[in-house]
Amino acid sequence: MQVKFFSPDKEYQLHRKEYLKAFNEVRSSGRLVGTGHKEILEFEKAFAEYVGVKYAIGVSSGTDAIMMSVKYLKPKKVLVPYYTFKATISAVMQAGAKPIFNGKADVGIVAHIAGEIFPKPKTKIIIEDSCQAIGAVKNPKTFAQVWSFYPAKILGIFGDAAAITTNDKKFYEWVKEYQNHFKETNKDWGGNHRLDNVIAKELLIKLKRIDKTLDRRKEIAEMYLKGLKDLPLTLPNNTPNRVFQDFIINVGDKRDKLYDYLKANGVETLKNEYSFPIPKSSESIKYEKSTLRLPINEVLEDEEVLYVIEEIKEFYGKL
Repeated sequence: MQVKFFSPDKEYQLHRKEYLKAFNEVRSSGRLVGTGHKEILEFEKAFAEYVGVKYAIGVSSGTDAIMMSVKYLKPKKVLVPYYTFKATISAVMQAGAKPIFNGKADVGIVAHIAGEIFPKPKTKIIIEDSCQAIGAVKNPKTFAQVWSFYPAKILGIFGDAAAITTNDKKFYEWVKEYQNHFKETNKDWGGNHRLDNVIAKELLIKLKRIDKTLDRRKEIAEMYLKGLKDLPLTLPNNTPNRVFQDFIINVGDKRDKLYDYLKANGVETLKNEYSFPIPKSSESIKYEKSTLRLPINEVLEDEEVLYVIEEIKEFYGKL
């Protein structure tokens, strides 16, 4: 059996008619790019309601979303997390601020990795990097939340896309202008950080079934938790308010051997080897060198999940 880690082609085929209908509607309308177009506004309204805030702005990427959030606040320093992808940090630098891992700052960022809610920094203003936590962050009280719709995310799309959510009207209005070069007012310099209309239309379709998507991922996670509980490895937390962007197992120094064994037996997993913005000796780096991400997405069949479990059991049985 072959089990892919990520199957956007399968998801597309399951909903192909609906996606093609949406694509045809947008292409036929001639509304292709524009922050005030129907498709954009409909998605933004629906997404704000889903998160539980007043405003949502569709933007070009999660990195851009963080950059604009920081740029609006104009801080000199931003307290950033150790455990996050480097984009969280580079976005702060692009906004003209200095990222710090320790010390005092008025603005801080928390990154909710793999769908797990992490503690907020003790700063006056908080930006939540929720790119991997859609469904986990609801009715937030923080200044802003940023979300990614990169293809591999829970609410993944066929290209780069993201959103910012907030209850701050002035910030919302500023982002709407900044992302479109301040075209209407010409009062400042901005950039091109818009969300495309076709993508917005498809996001709205996928958002309508987001709860089913999250429930299916939870079911798969519970299958893994039950099936792997007696093995000498560490399983992820299954707290009530988390979602499963990833299912991460900690297997210590056997990580690479398990990865190779599963690959040889048709199971595609992920070794997280991307660059962290911190020293190689850090606990985050050590942790990632011992962990493996198992397939978990809404188009996986039960038999595929059970096959992954059995192959992991066979690996440990041969040690």
